[in-house]
Amino acid sequence: MTRKELLERAMTFQKVPRVPVVTMSGATWALKQADLSPDELMAMPDAGAKVLYDNCERLNLDLIYGGRAIPHIIMKGMGGVINNSRKGLPGEIVRKPLDDIEEIRDWTAEKVMKNLREDEDYKRLLMQIGEVARLTGDERFVGVGSFGPFTTAGQIIGVQDLCAALADEDYEEEVKALLELSAEVVYQVTRDSLEAGGNLIFIAEPVSSGDLISEEYFEKYALPYLTQLKERLQDLCPYMILHICGRTKSRITALKDSGITVFSMDSIDLKEALELAEGKITIMGNLNPVSVLERSSAEEVHRLSKELVETAGLEGGFLLSPGCDLTPATSYENIIAMVSAVY
Repeated sequence: MTRKELLERAMTFQKVPRVPVVTMSGATWALKQADLSPDELMAMPDAGAKVLYDNCERLNLDLIYGGRAIPHIIMKGMGGVINNSRKGLPGEIVRKPLDDIEEIRDWTAEKVMKNLREDEDYKRLLMQIGEVARLTGDERFVGVGSFGPFTTAGQIIGVQDLCAALADEDYEEEVKALLELSAEVVYQVTRDSLEAGGNLIFIAEPVSSGDLISEEYFEKYALPYLTQLKERLQDLCPYMILHICGRTKSRITALKDSGITVFSMDSIDLKEALELAEGKITIMGNLNPVSVLERSSAEEVHRLSKELVETAGLEGGFLLSPGCDLTPATSYENIIAMVSAVY
């Protein structure tokens, strides 16, 4: 059985010989190991695909990602400024694209995508996906995607400004225009990534966390665009992983009938999460990336990982993973301690 077949069985609630073990992206950890900046990685002849593949092999993971080395690429398409020069760290938004939500009137999704498709970093991210897919062949799924529509909207104007606009009826039309543009751009970027060689959608929506917005706002402003994204890409790729940080208990209830395949989470008891999911959405997680994976001993990481594996069982519906992306300071030994818990 290939790792791809194992993951597919788990995601579709079929009995598995072992629980799959994955990470979220892992690009930053790979950059740290190689002492590279995103700019230096992307400047390689294969846009760093071999670096990402070798790290996935070294860690013995069941899922590989491509196109995640510059997570804020959409911001470049709208004139935002990104710093990709820091070694061992992801790119950072130096200047957000819009200073005021009313400026959204000057933009269309077509304009953003034209700018992106002419951008050299974007072209090289797509090349990286193709090279990662070539290297892993049929052994693994290649996860691709971007931040979700709601988080992208928050990056475009700033999270505080987005939340303020949501609460102000005077900006109702601008909020709608911003979310619709974000949703269309995320769709186009994800579609480009799938056509470049990806075959598993990965969307991160940290700004829709229960720590930032209410359940009412999530169901009104975030969930509809996520389900729409899944539906629009269904024919191209039937599987979608969604990650949301922080408090996510209420998100499971909202998402279980959404059609989204996997929910990656980090802040709820696994047994309770599986009960809330009702066999309708696979749960991925939920080792704390800092207090457990970075700061605990390898023995403790293994023990906690083993507890999660035993709680989930072998009936499918669970992927062992960090509760968010690996920190650059996480030791190789601790990651291997997590991975070894599934064998």
